[in-house]
Amino acid sequence: MTAPADRIAARVAERLTAAPPRVRALLAAGAAAATLLLAVSEDPLLAGAGRAALFVLGLAGALALARRRPRPADARPGIDLAARSHLSRDAAVAILRVRGREFLVGHGPGGVRLLADLGTVRDGDGGRP
Repeated sequence: MTAPADRIAARVAERLTAAPPRVRALLAAGAAAATLLLAVSEDPLLAGAGRAALFVLGLAGALALARRRPRPADARPGIDLAARSHLSRDAAVAILRVRGREFLVGHGPGGVRLLADLGTVRDGDGGRP
């Protein structure tokens, strides 16, 4: 494969990995169906173009899979529950840590509400109730 074809395949793989999963699946299915139709064409020129396109799609798919980074098993989402206190059977307050900041939230039958932004977490505040 030539260098321009490699660059094209790499660009296609980058765009596929940046797209949402549903869009990726639809794009891949549509492109595969179109190139498959070209590959089985009776015209030798179209058939050759279809086979080349199938090859590029396969290469782009392989590059997309190779670039996908597995999520570490111990990785947590960005929200940590620092503390919680029940006020009644249906209501409670909680301190949530999100990206180095703390928020006091209340939740009950009416939903969840932000009560206060407690600011950034300092090193000595790790054990704050």
